[in-house]
Amino acid sequence: MRLVPHKQFTFAKLWLMYARFEVRRLDLPAARKVLGTAIGMCPKEALFKGYIQLEFDVWKLRLLSHPVTLTHRLSL
Repeated sequence: MRLVPHKQFTFAKLWLMYARFEVRRLDLPAARKVLGTAIGMCPKEALFKGYIQLEFDVWKLRLLSHPVTLTHRLSL
């Protein structure tokens, strides 16, 4: 990430791939931090959509792994 001159241009896809890499490493806080940094440096629509998609995917995985707990919370 240090090789890309972020002040001149940046690639949203690069940031999103890095965040997905962190998710595959099971480091969700690092993935969120990566995307937060990316949005701070270059607030592109693709980054916002990628962040939302990441959170949605995490939510779906938690729902599938603990359906009773989350469904109960949603009904409250």
